[in-house]
Amino acid sequence: MTIAAKIIYLTALTMGLAAGAFLGFRNAHEVLGALEEAKVSTAPLTLGKYGAAEYRYADSAHAQTALKMCADLLEKMQKRAPEKTGMAELVVVYRRLALLADASNDAAESQAYLAKARYWLKASGERDFTDEEMKEGQRALDKRTTEF
Repeated sequence: MTIAAKIIYLTALTMGLAAGAFLGFRNAHEVLGALEEAKVSTAPLTLGKYGAAEYRYADSAHAQTALKMCADLLEKMQKRAPEKTGMAELVVVYRRLALLADASNDAAESQAYLAKARYWLKASGERDFTDEEMKEGQRALDKRTTEF
């Protein structure tokens, strides 16, 4: 093989590797971006389903602990990257916590949870509801949902 052929092959090899690296990086970047978007929208829904299962099937103390944990994680996610799905899940979690507080005759705690639900409701751009409307809406939602 002549020196000219070696130079041509080496040049073609270098150009091919550079083009392959560029195109591979671009494709991987698109896939990773889509994965990040999916993670941001599915995590709140998964936490919401976990909280709903605990709310429906666990005793009051375990349900309250699970819902508080869900609320803490969802709030941390909202601080990092605000997103409407997470805000909506926070509204549901806090309304359920208010209903649990009502069941244990703790009106002050119920009011505090409804205030947090109202905050996230407003943050998501929804209209304001009265305390009773929020509680009744949550009861109706829990009756309608058959996700388990």
